[in-house]
Amino acid sequence: MSEKLTKFEWEEKIASYHKTTYGVSFEQADIKTWWQPQTDSTSMRLTLLGLHYFEQAGIEFHKYEGDIQYWTGSIIIGLSHMLVPFYLESTTTTRPIHFKLYLADDEYAMLLMLMDNDIETFAKGFKK
Repeated sequence: MSEKLTKFEWEEKIASYHKTTYGVSFEQADIKTWWQPQTDSTSMRLTLLGLHYFEQAGIEFHKYEGDIQYWTGSIIIGLSHMLVPFYLESTTTTRPIHFKLYLADDEYAMLLMLMDNDIETFAKGFKK
């Protein structure tokens, strides 16, 4: 079963790992760069830098790729309500749009796999 941590607990866990392993201390301004700027402060969407630090700390990400016709607010809002760290990358702006989604949660990863990488249906499950 995957850990269910708050955003703050994830930050502490990753920062602690880097301090213990590499002797690197992070200021809050540094930690802030790990996350995509969002209006919702609980969103756990990582930046590429954040993904790098999480992977260095041994956090396993499940990678999914797929195509979507367009990004909707419903998809973006739904994903931002996931309570696990994730990284989302779109590789093209032409239709269909190719995406890569990295999830740091076994259960969510299994759910997306069972949905045949249908990110739209997957994201609907997280809307508040």
